[in-house]
Amino acid sequence: SEDTQMQTRVGISSLPIEILEIVFEYSPKSTLLVCTRVSRLWRDYSRPHLFASLTISRNSSYDDLLIFLDANTDIARYVRNLTLGRGHTAWLNGDNPLVSRKLLVELTRKLPRLQELRLRDVKFDTRPSDTSTDAEGPASRDEEPEQPPLRLEIFSMERCWRSGIDVRMPVDVLLDTLSALAPDSIYLSSLSISFRQCAHHASGHQPRPTNPRCLFL
Repeated sequence: SEDTQMQTRVGISSLPIEILEIVFEYSPKSTLLVCTRVSRLWRDYSRPHLFASLTISRNSSYDDLLIFLDANTDIARYVRNLTLGRGHTAWLNGDNPLVSRKLLVELTRKLPRLQELRLRDVKFDTRPSDTSTDAEGPASRDEEPEQPPLRLEIFSMERCWRSGIDVRMPVDVLLDTLSALAPDSIYLSSLSISFRQCAHHASGHQPRPTNPRCLFL
């Protein structure tokens, strides 16, 4: 019949791409995961929404995350919001995952569209980054100046502390990290800060001025 033919011609696959984009934008991840298996068209349009916001929980290290991003650059370009947190079993051994300025800068370079970076219940490694050496000693940092990453919109630290006996975050290390990430807005919550000057920076780079639009404590 004519009604049956109309139902055959008009289906969800015939919807305009703009409508599908709206549907995918407000769909939960479980639905988006199913959508990636429907067809190539749905996969291509649902994946950016599936990977737009990620929460990565670990018990010790995030090294495997860097390896994953290197091997999946197609996924890396979709990530806009990233949260690094503690794994569900980390509290059993009283440990928390370790992050560093170097790790955070590498993440911003591997995630070209990253807008928000959030840290929750993690330890911050304030030890100086390793530098390559040769027969004449350490390589000069002036030879390869650090390039600033893409400016973040939001950077937040919640219930984070320094690794080691003194858990207070050194203020110079905090400012050095913020200058490297250059966020527009900064959120610091349940963070103990030490204003005693450290013997060294976590990196060997000269901090750049940080001019966030908003700072929330």
